[in-house]
Amino acid sequence: MNSKKKNFKWLIWSTVGVGVVALALFVFMLMYVASYQDNFRSFERSIQNLPEVAEVLEFSRFTGTDEYFVAKVRRTDEETYYYFIKDEIVAHQFPSHEFITMEEAQSIALSVTESRTLVTKSLGMYFEDPIYEFKFRVNQGVEYVIINAITGEVILQFIFN
Repeated sequence: MNSKKKNFKWLIWSTVGVGVVALALFVFMLMYVASYQDNFRSFERSIQNLPEVAEVLEFSRFTGTDEYFVAKVRRTDEETYYYFIKDEIVAHQFPSHEFITMEEAQSIALSVTESRTLVTKSLGMYFEDPIYEFKFRVNQGVEYVIINAITGEVILQFIFN
């Protein structure tokens, strides 16, 4: 009888221990997400504080060959630009009227892939070129189609499985 009581206590304490570890991991993940959001917002605010920027219209994060924050801004001269921020510096900027639209790029991407299941689409940089990146779900894994955002040329197309 005493042996059963010890086994039962062991089961209770091990369940409590697993619960504590799971709770700690959950709290850690919440803290990570909160710090990511704070970092994202601080970059957005720092772009807003640039003297030539009147308004930040869009703000996103791109992770490709390099990681960039991408801001579409209306400048004080009333022109709209895309700013590509890397390592807290505006590394590239382009007038938005030079870009094809996301819809035009998506149409081009759809014309070169057999998939119709779009997973994500984003604006980013590939070396010195602004690009639209499209991810499609295919039987072999994920197909990437990279379109030059100015010329509309397909730069890369590959399947990652």
